[in-house]
Amino acid sequence: MTVSPIDTEQHYLKQELDDLLRTDPAIFEFIEEASLDGLWYWDLTKPEHEWMSNTFWRTLGYDPDAMPHRADAWMDIIDPEDLALAKENVGKHLADPTFAYDQIVRYRHKQGHTVTVRCRGLAIRDADGNPIRMLGAHNDLTNERRVEQLLSETNHAARVGSWEYNLVTGDLYWSDVTKEIHEVAPDYKPDLNTGVSFYREGYSRDRIAELVNRAIETGEGWEVELELVTAKDNIRWVRAIGRAVRHDGKTVRLYGSFQDIHEEKLMRLQLERNEQILRLTNEAARIGWWEFNVPTGEVVYSTIVNEIHGLEGPQTWTSERALSYYVDGPEKDRLLKKFAACIEEGTAYTSDFRIRREDGVERWVRAFGRADEVDGQVVRVLGSFQDIHQEKLREFELREKELVMRSNFEASSHAMVIAAANGQLEQVSPSFTSMLGYTIEDLADKTFVDITHPDDRERDQEGMRRIKEGLADRYRSEKRYLTKSGTVLWGDVSVTVLRDEAGRVLRYYAQIVDTTERRQAQMRQQRIAFLEAKAKEMEQFAYIASHDLRQPVLTIQGYAEALLEDYGKDLGDGAKQYLEVIQGAILRMDDMIKGLLDYSRLSKTKQLQNVDVSALVEEVVTDLSNLFKETKGSIHISDLTPVMGFPLELRQLFQNLIANALQYRRPGVPPRVEVGCDDIDGGHEFWVRDNGIGIPERDQKRIFGLFQRASHENEDSGTGIGLASCRTIVERHGGTIWVESELGKGSTFHFTVLDELPG
Repeated sequence: MTVSPIDTEQHYLKQELDDLLRTDPAIFEFIEEASLDGLWYWDLTKPEHEWMSNTFWRTLGYDPDAMPHRADAWMDIIDPEDLALAKENVGKHLADPTFAYDQIVRYRHKQGHTVTVRCRGLAIRDADGNPIRMLGAHNDLTNERRVEQLLSETNHAARVGSWEYNLVTGDLYWSDVTKEIHEVAPDYKPDLNTGVSFYREGYSRDRIAELVNRAIETGEGWEVELELVTAKDNIRWVRAIGRAVRHDGKTVRLYGSFQDIHEEKLMRLQLERNEQILRLTNEAARIGWWEFNVPTGEVVYSTIVNEIHGLEGPQTWTSERALSYYVDGPEKDRLLKKFAACIEEGTAYTSDFRIRREDGVERWVRAFGRADEVDGQVVRVLGSFQDIHQEKLREFELREKELVMRSNFEASSHAMVIAAANGQLEQVSPSFTSMLGYTIEDLADKTFVDITHPDDRERDQEGMRRIKEGLADRYRSEKRYLTKSGTVLWGDVSVTVLRDEAGRVLRYYAQIVDTTERRQAQMRQQRIAFLEAKAKEMEQFAYIASHDLRQPVLTIQGYAEALLEDYGKDLGDGAKQYLEVIQGAILRMDDMIKGLLDYSRLSKTKQLQNVDVSALVEEVVTDLSNLFKETKGSIHISDLTPVMGFPLELRQLFQNLIANALQYRRPGVPPRVEVGCDDIDGGHEFWVRDNGIGIPERDQKRIFGLFQRASHENEDSGTGIGLASCRTIVERHGGTIWVESELGKGSTFHFTVLDELPG
């Protein structure tokens, strides 16, 4: 074998270095200090003995002179898990020299933090191959690991991953963050085809396939933002960066980064949409922008602002030229004062004023300005400029119409109301407040609904809804209003509407005519017609009862009496009992017919009289004295207000109610009756209360019908005509009758008598 000069030189130098290491301790110390973070030399025959270099301990923060050369010294500060693994790996190396001892271990620094080192060792063996010593070296990896950890955390925070594709082996590597972005498992094994298939079908997938193929063919890199569909079917925007590595004119490796930019991308897309919408809105509303440079006095107008002035394209103006277009007047003076305050105080302003266009035509415009400060000094004013000419003309026209309407509004004899689109009353005429008794302050927070009778609100709101939805331009109805005192007032209301150009309701205009007297007259006529019909009905009942019903009953009664007189001795006890039952039924039938006759007489027209109700009830109690004794009943009568009515009918009314109170008593409980009266609006409310058996709720309306009884009464408890007569008497007096009752506790019959009776 021929040895080259270079090989000889290397061998010579190595031999020289070996000699220096054996003869000069300073050479060993230099190598130890400069190239390693610690050496250790372990006696395997005496495992407790181990020499550690000074750098070994200084790397871990300890004073070398204070540390013993014993194995247990470092075992106390090594991570327990790493110690167990180190013992296992050392054991494998000692048993098999081909198994290299090389591992990462963690020590606890004297100051408490963790030091990460790479620990490597080599067994020294005797002539028989038995390990007797072990030499080791430490390399401090703490900073490298800290940098790696910081880089990993940064990548996770920024959602930046990496990837690498080896075209020679076909292997594709994804970092942990890249896998997280794809929402795949940590052990997922990607390949090129599946990697491309994660991109959203369509533009994104076609684009990445095109870029990858181009990089393979030409080595051209890429940086694009595309949409990804993750393994969990979530769509994410990502930034993909790729670079190519070529060798001998061929691409052998692709690598790059992969970043989740979904939230950022959505914000940018939304910002672009907002900017586009703003541009379209400004163009549609004819809103431009302007900028005034305070130090130079220059004004820059956008294209739209110049178009409003009758000019073309953006231009830079002087402040004097800009002011020359403003029409002199109070609007210009107000604008200049606001502009001066904006510069001096840094405030914003809005102002409407007139300009005279290049062609001499005057236009109303609206300017907005806001100061921009640097170090507390206003350096420029930014603002907008809008053509509001048509809006101003409509405003002036509406104001003129409102002035005309207001003069008519105040002078009108009819009640008039102006309401907002939500029904809130904005203005009311003096005749309206006079009609309902409210003051203007009372109506400040009220709507149409608040002053409308509850029973009319639904119909009224339906009419207003039709106007609001554009189905009608006018609504007219006769409805009831609630006055401040609580009384009801009828009004014929006509509602018209004011709309904007889009058809939206701006205001409602209502005119109300008081129709209360006309309505009351109509109601009186209806009541008279009703009573006349009832009178005819009663007359028919009277005819039937007196001719068609009573005659057969009297015939049956006569034959029954004759049968008993002529053949009573020949009849057995059973037959006699049957005849007695027949006679009892005939008598009840006759009482019922008499009751019908009394009921029919209630319809007869009579003369109203001033009735002393207290005296009348006292007479009724006297007439029922035997029934009071029989039932051991008592009665308490409060002061009863005199009324205009029909004495006989009122007497029958109280007699029926008091007699029922005594008759329908609870077994073993003496009946107690109370009679009282309360004044009500337009009349009086009387009541008769008892402590009797009560009436089921389901029967409390039904019992006022003819021949109707409560469901818990027996067939012999009455004719079923008394309460029907009571209802007729009350209605004859313009009132209503009702009962409040609870089973086992008693009943209270209420009825009203009006001051002004119908007819």
